[in-house]
Amino acid sequence: MWNIVRSLNYTIKHDIYSYIMVLLGLIIAVSSIVTMFSDSGGETLTGSLAVGYWGTFIAVFCFMLPAFVTTRICGYDFNDKTVNYEVLYGQKRSAVFFSRIILSYIYNIILFAVIAIAPLAVLTLMNGWGHSISMSEALFHFVLSLMVLIRYTTFIACLTFLARSSWIGLAAGYLMMIFEMLPLFVMELMNLGFELTWQLSIPNAMKIMDFSNTAMGFVDGKDITIYKAALDSSVVTGTVLAAVIETVLLLICSYVLFRKRDID
Repeated sequence: MWNIVRSLNYTIKHDIYSYIMVLLGLIIAVSSIVTMFSDSGGETLTGSLAVGYWGTFIAVFCFMLPAFVTTRICGYDFNDKTVNYEVLYGQKRSAVFFSRIILSYIYNIILFAVIAIAPLAVLTLMNGWGHSISMSEALFHFVLSLMVLIRYTTFIACLTFLARSSWIGLAAGYLMMIFEMLPLFVMELMNLGFELTWQLSIPNAMKIMDFSNTAMGFVDGKDITIYKAALDSSVVTGTVLAAVIETVLLLICSYVLFRKRDID
């Protein structure tokens, strides 16, 4: 399996789309810093203050590029029959399947770090961390978001393997994003009094990275924004269980189907 991982990694490093993804990630990171400076309202933009500005963006847009990366890794080799040749030349189907899943996880975690964490690290180096939220609490939110990202990556990868096409998997993934966002608008419009938290990936990430509940504090002679971002235990437990259970079940079901289907 690790031979396939190394081969895929070599291919990705020489794929123009990989550099486009990195460039888009850097553009998003730089533009986000500029936007946060303009929205800070004169308050010193520390790393902790930026967490609140950056939270909703992370919850939505950090899932768009990973969807492309995942479908590219898991589905592109169906186009030129590389997957067929790997099986014909004696590679186990489990190795063919899980090597692409593992590499998708690795690249999406790196992309998450570039888009989500790098801008905050730059601001922390410039202006310090600040007092809007503790670093440990912010890190806890990011870890939970990362679990949702793994859950979403698994779902997109499984769709791609079932479709045997990177483009079909990508289209299905983006349609699923719209489908997951739709209930939020409907419930807000109709004021149903029910809130999606861990049930769907995108609403789950938005709940985790919601820092809209704020208060004003006074530190070192300055007024600062304080984020009241503590999560209910039900949200934390639901996030962890949903990520683990859905990931495991999707991997088992999609691998069983992949193993039983003919590769033509």
